[in-house]
Amino acid sequence: MPITESSLVNFALEYANMGMKVIPIPLKQKAPLMKEWQKLRLTEEEIRQLFSKPSNIGILLGEPSGWLVDIDLDDPLAVKLAPYFLPFTEAVFGRDSKPCSHWLYICFGAKTTKWQGIDGEMIVELRSTGCQTVFPPSIHPSGETITWYKEGRPIQISRDELEKACSRLASAVLLAKYWPSQGTRQDTALALAGGLIRLGFNEEEAERFIEAVTVGAGDEESKSRVRTVLYTARKAGSSPTTGWKRLSELVGEEVVSKVLAWLGWKKQEEVFEDPPKKEKERESQAQSLVNLALSSGVELFHTPDGNAYATVPVNGHKETWPVSSRGSGPFRNWLRRIFFEKHGKPPGSQALQDAIGVLEAKAQFDGPEYPVFTRIAEHDGKIYIDLANDTWEAVEISPVGWRVISDCPVKFRRSKGMLPLPHPESGGRLEELKRFLNIPDEDSWRLMVAWLLASLRPKGPYPVLLLQGEQGSAKSTTSKALRALIDPNTAPLRTCPKDERDLMITATNSWAVSFDNLSGIPVWLSDALCRLATGGGFSTRTLYENDEETIFSACRPIIANGIDEIASRHDLLDRAIIIHLPPIPEENRKDEAQFWAEFEKARPKIFGALLDAVSAGLRNIDSVHLDKLPRMADFAKWITACEEALPWPSGGFMEAYMGNREEAIEVALEGDIVAVAVKNLLEEREIWEGTASELLEALEVFIDDTTKRSVAWPKNPRNLGNRLRRVATFLRQAGIEVEFLREGHDRRRLIRLKRENVVRNVRNVRNDLQSFENTGLEVRTICGQRADNADEVRTKNENSLSATETLKDKGLMDAYNKADNADDKIPIQSNDMQNHLWDILLKLAKENHPGAYEPLKTLRIAGVTLRKSGKGWGFKAKIGDLFNTKQDFDDWIRQYVTPHKQAIKDLFDKLEEEINNVNSTPEVWEL
Repeated sequence: MPITESSLVNFALEYANMGMKVIPIPLKQKAPLMKEWQKLRLTEEEIRQLFSKPSNIGILLGEPSGWLVDIDLDDPLAVKLAPYFLPFTEAVFGRDSKPCSHWLYICFGAKTTKWQGIDGEMIVELRSTGCQTVFPPSIHPSGETITWYKEGRPIQISRDELEKACSRLASAVLLAKYWPSQGTRQDTALALAGGLIRLGFNEEEAERFIEAVTVGAGDEESKSRVRTVLYTARKAGSSPTTGWKRLSELVGEEVVSKVLAWLGWKKQEEVFEDPPKKEKERESQAQSLVNLALSSGVELFHTPDGNAYATVPVNGHKETWPVSSRGSGPFRNWLRRIFFEKHGKPPGSQALQDAIGVLEAKAQFDGPEYPVFTRIAEHDGKIYIDLANDTWEAVEISPVGWRVISDCPVKFRRSKGMLPLPHPESGGRLEELKRFLNIPDEDSWRLMVAWLLASLRPKGPYPVLLLQGEQGSAKSTTSKALRALIDPNTAPLRTCPKDERDLMITATNSWAVSFDNLSGIPVWLSDALCRLATGGGFSTRTLYENDEETIFSACRPIIANGIDEIASRHDLLDRAIIIHLPPIPEENRKDEAQFWAEFEKARPKIFGALLDAVSAGLRNIDSVHLDKLPRMADFAKWITACEEALPWPSGGFMEAYMGNREEAIEVALEGDIVAVAVKNLLEEREIWEGTASELLEALEVFIDDTTKRSVAWPKNPRNLGNRLRRVATFLRQAGIEVEFLREGHDRRRLIRLKRENVVRNVRNVRNDLQSFENTGLEVRTICGQRADNADEVRTKNENSLSATETLKDKGLMDAYNKADNADDKIPIQSNDMQNHLWDILLKLAKENHPGAYEPLKTLRIAGVTLRKSGKGWGFKAKIGDLFNTKQDFDDWIRQYVTPHKQAIKDLFDKLEEEINNVNSTPEVWEL
């Protein structure tokens, strides 16, 4: 799609709002023409002026843009191998011929660095202060459009880590370019493996490096070669067949010298010599490392699944780290440090590897067993939250309150990307959070707070929070603000994972899981999120092992956002809280920097208020009793236990939660063509019974040929049975029972559909129409015949009837009160109830808004019913004689009802007042 001037300005302004410094670049060029462009700092007005005509967008890198840096992958092989080495980031762009060739990070203090090949050709460039990069949607000199492949936030990373990743990537690319052809590849891989081991690479790092090189070189035996050469290299030890000297004979000394320089080895003469005969020295170093570790006060232990850990004293506090001979980490570096402090020189890489292997074995076989937690834990009736700060402090929450402690009785692990929570402050109010969230109504506010409190409990299951809304409704900002109160992270929002393994790795290394801007949720991800929300595992083959499996197990809070109805599968909807965010008017928008500065200032007190509620939950959980347990019953009981400290009356959460569930069920059924067909089948009968084949034939009467041919319609009886089992729970709650039977001597399989009288427990509906005012008039249509009570419209009393007279004279108010007190059930769509409500609404219309009277009267004659949901009051229509099609009804609403929308809102306000004036306490309604 061509880029217009207006969209170009929008892109430039969006980059500027994110803190980037934009500069104009001539169209289809890469270099700016303006003098002293490095000093350019454009205002909004200047941006609008300069980008009002076709041009490219340049971004100043480094310090001007908050230390935004660009890893520019000039070599196509670098683009191919980048995922092996570059840290994960949410911001990647490129063009068709070189996709994903620019990876963005936030890296304080980074300097521009270039990695060039033997002939001076650029392989990788780290671009920082003093440089600029052309950003999407600019046009490359080749004519290709530069586009985003991951349009998220760059993650923050240290300078050392980023330079190390780039150096390894460039080294792998260079070696791949000079990798020999068939005949000596095994010898070359063996020599490289030995060299990497002597250079201090652990086994996992060496495997990854060799695989990248062999894949880049087009070695078709890459996978099998990696494990073979590493095993041989370890066995060969001091053999002259392994190491850098042998590698230089195979690929060239100039190549190896450059690789060694990039990998940080200064004394190259040592690696070109034959391996020194210092086995005794190496053994003594390994033994010294083990002795130093054991005498330092380190506590070695293992988890229930056998993983080794160490709790290490560091600068007056204790930290817990994994101990593994495979992989890097702080424990390995800690051993290097204590050895250097003792002997004044670094330990040999193999001695270090041997020592870690011994300490890992001691942890697994001699150490005690403790569980290890990420961010949140429970112990001895108390909840502990890792603040993830430099001194390893935690919050201890008990039934009597909370406090910050430095000596935590549980073991926490830290993963990359975890950011600290603030020191909580007492005296805060949860209402302070409201101004940072785009909340459509009071029910949505309660549900967002409920999700936060559920997330601060170590036990699941956890509801899946789905935020939906059009562009400009602050879905991402709301998601980030919520996560910042429970589990802040350098990459708070992620794109959709590519598979279940990626999802479980993310969940294992963080407490909350959040996904941004989803366009629907695929079936595999929907099922995986259900398992993750309620607790489940995933098993996969361990990399480079034939008979070992790696098991991931987790139960995590989840947020996902998107524009569409992103969830469609019933099992996910059954576990979800769905909130529709309204668009934010332009005049109410805030500068992003100002918003987050205000949020950070308020966060300690908001966090403290959440902790107050968690303490109340611990205090009350054993005394909570719910008359009927909903889906996610543990979640419902926990929030009810917390309500003592929450800013709404007791029972307010369950009211909001049950309303949200009803809407989720309605959405699920309306979006399922099998469920719609089943409902239509039972319109004229109470029971249907037969085989799956007979049912499929009966249901196809209610669908058109296009639907029948679509992939959404079951093509055989077996598929129909599976679909019915999946939707049975929601159909039951809509009054249709689905039974699978076996009858007769031949045990024939039958399906029985039975329509029940649709009854629900009545509940109090608060006098709060904020959602209706925010979202406007809600009109729904469903397929089927004209409403049953369309011919029973009563108008003779509308001129003199009052709400009190209508309800009390007909005995309905007593019935409602009795039902409320006795927890009885009433039909949610009884004709009497509808008729009385219409009488009141039409009387109010005639008295207050005569122009709205005739359109409303026509709706009543057409059999339209009044309804109240979490979004407020509205209409629900059955297509019948008056409106032949849904389009007819929609057109009629637009022509005759929409002009009176404000008047009808006012009438619903008055209707609510009339209802509540009947009695001093809120009356019982469910429409």
